[in-house]
Parts: sequence; structure tokens; C-alpha cells
Amino acid sequence: ADNVRRMMGKKQIEKMAEQKGLFIERSAAHGMTEKGATELFEQIEKFASYCFNRSHSAAYAFVAYQTAYLKAHYPVEYMSALLSSVSSDQEKTQLYISECQKMGIKVLAPDVNKSNAKFTPDGNNIRFGLASIKNVGEGVIELIEKERESQDGEFKSLYDFCTRIDYKSYNTRTLESLIKAGAFSNIEKSRKQLIENLEPLIASAKRQSEAKSLGQASLFSGLTTSTGVDLDTYTLTGSDAEFDDKQIQAFEKEYLGFYVTSHPLSSIIDKLPFLTTHNISELKDMPNDKPVTVCGLLTQVRQIPTKKDPTKFLKAGIIEDLTGKVEFVAFHKTLIDYNSFLESEKKVIISGKVQKRDEEQYSIVVDSVKSVDNSNIVTISINDEMKFEELVGLKDMLAHFKGGDPLVMKVKEDDGSDSRILCGSHFWVDASNELVNAVNNNFASKVGISIKSLDE
Repeated sequence: ADNVRRMMGKKQIEKMAEQKGLFIERSAAHGMTEKGATELFEQIEKFASYCFNRSHSAAYAFVAYQTAYLKAHYPVEYMSALLSSVSSDQEKTQLYISECQKMGIKVLAPDVNKSNAKFTPDGNNIRFGLASIKNVGEGVIELIEKERESQDGEFKSLYDFCTRIDYKSYNTRTLESLIKAGAFSNIEKSRKQLIENLEPLIASAKRQSEAKSLGQASLFSGLTTSTGVDLDTYTLTGSDAEFDDKQIQAFEKEYLGFYVTSHPLSSIIDKLPFLTTHNISELKDMPNDKPVTVCGLLTQVRQIPTKKDPTKFLKAGIIEDLTGKVEFVAFHKTLIDYNSFLESEKKVIISGKVQKRDEEQYSIVVDSVKSVDNSNIVTISINDEMKFEELVGLKDMLAHFKGGDPLVMKVKEDDGSDSRILCGSHFWVDASNELVNAVNNNFASKVGISIKSLDE
């Protein structure tokens, strides 16, 4: 019995199976039937797959209670700590950022005046940590935190930053990373202008810092012009026009690993439930060959010749949504119809099947692809009571126009309010003028139809 207990504790399922015959034999000596002994052993096997003692269960319950309490009453502080605890794991970080968004908590870009090394509360939001920025080391972060707590207070500009932080602790690459990640966006107008002025600004700040260290003062130190401009500073030149959203997104992805200011899918975030069957973070719990439809941004797309026929190709890459990312593969047969959609930086809707190699490794085998830019939502409004035969006729008509555009049914409640019902993907249609004409010609008095693109 003690040997079996030890096997249970160590999850040694195969060794336990070896005990089954002996267990049934010895149980018979105590008056148990073979059937009863077999059922009892099977119960023990099931319990062994996830068992621990009562005190362990109590400790788990208490921690679960504490965690739920903190998330409910101190959501910003709790999520900040949670994000910091997984900062080295991009997949979990992205999942928790998505959870923050669901909770109405914004995760803000890093800021040289507000960020610490890790994620920290910032009012009702969470501020990205400086340690998350590529090429920014612990040494310069410590100096930043210390300097802004000094009598000079928060940094007023990039030039002010460069003259107050020891220039030996950073280089051009460090500053470029801070700028592109948005760490100066609250005290400067344009990342683009800062990048264009970076070299002369650093040189000027270095000369100023060296003069101060030698006890020298500028001839014009502390003086201002008639317009109030400090002469002991550096004036940015050129236009203060900013990079476009796409470029800023690319910078944040490169230097933070995430989209912070905006996401390529932000404009359709409220439409995603109508376009997909699952978020990418849910796929790891799906069984093998489970049909799924996901929407996301394609990255790292590569074309690979097949082993059997080098003249034929398949495509593989990553699709990423607001909750995570997953690998996909599209074989030659699929590429015949959808090759042009499978390019890096394209926003697409992919339908396919989950392929699991093990518990941690999984991907999507692509069946079809649709560009988000060409996606529509079709709404069928039931304006008057319909007979059963009419409803069947409407269903048959919609089936005739089967396609990849989501179908929403809008119906009147008894109190006069409208309810919208998203139909299952097997009822989705091909949004077209032919569909509109067919509905209007056959059900104009009782049914209305509207088609809207995702950006409407």
C-alpha cells in the first residue's frame, strides 16, 4: 500500500498499472468481487493523475482567495505585479496585457519621468517598465530613477536628460531605443524629430556635461533671449512632424516586443468576435484537428519548397492577435487560391485546423484565408413576424450565398428593444449585391438587410 501511495505521489502511472493484478487478487481475499476491486483501482488511478493532501488543498484555496481579492479590489497594482512576474515571457505578457484591456486598464508606453525598471501603477493605468526596452541596461535605469528624484526634478527635454545623465552610462543606441519606444513622447513632440537631431544633440550635451564637470560655466549660462529661450540648451531643428502610426507600431514591436500605443487590429477590436471562433490564446487547449477561425497580423512569413517536389511550395509563418501568436502552415494546394493573402504585415482571417505535436507545440494548418480589408458584416433585420415556412425559405436562401462574411440576426424583443445574434460560422454568407437583391425581392416587407465593412 505504501509503495502504491509513493507511486501516486510521483505520478508513476506505469508502475501503478503493474500493481493492478495484485490489488485485485489481494482484494478478493478480503471479500471484494473482481468487478468491485477493478472499479476501486480505476478510481485510485484517476485520483493519482492530480492528487495532493488536504493541507495542500487548503493552501491552494487560500492563495486563490487572496489572488481573487487583490484582482477585484486592487486591479492596477495586481496586474502590474503579474506583468512584472512574467516580463521575460512574451507570450504570457501579451496575454496579460489583453486581460488588462478587458478590465479597462490601459498599458501605457514607457516614460523616462514615470517608469521604473518593471511594470508600475500610473493612476488607473499601468506604465511599461524601462527594463522592457531593448538595449536599455540596468545601470542607466538606476541613474534615471535617481536623477529624477533629485532637486532638479523630472526631465524637461531630451537635451536636459542627456546633460543630467552621465554620458558614459549610455550610447546612441540606448537613446535611440528609448526614443523609438516612446519614453520621451510626453516631453517632446516628435520621435522623428528627435532621431533626426540625435547626433548633434548628444555632442552638444556631452560638451555641456564636460564643461560642468570641469567647473566651467557657459558665458551665456542662465541667460535668456528676449523671447524667453534659454541660451544654455540645444534647439531641435527641422519639422516636428511625427512618424505615421504604422512606423510607430513597428518601433514598439521591435524595441518592446509589443504594440503599445496602438495595435494593427485596434480599429476592428470590437468586430473580432464577429470574425473569429477563437482567440489565439485559446488554441493550446483545443483538441487535435479542431476547426478554428482566427484573425491577426502575419509575421515571419517564408516560402519553403516541398520535399517531394521542389517546384511546389508551402508557406509557414506566425499569425498574431491581441492575446498571443501561433505558427501556421499553408500547403501547396491551399496556396493555389490564397497565396497572395499570406504575406508579412497583412491582416487576415485564417480558417483551418489545430495541429498538436505535444501539449506545448501546436500550429494551424490553413484551409482558407481572407483579407480583413475585404471583410464585411451582414445584418439581417427581422422587422415583422414570420411564418415557419418563411423562416425556412430565408435560411435556404442564405445557404445559397454561403461564404466567409459573418451573419448577424437582428430581432425585436417584446419591450421593443433590439437584440443581435451572431450566427455560427456555418451560416456565414458571401456579402454581395446578389444577396441583397435576393433578400429584398423575396422578403422586402418583413426582412431588411445591411452590409457594412469592418471600418464602418
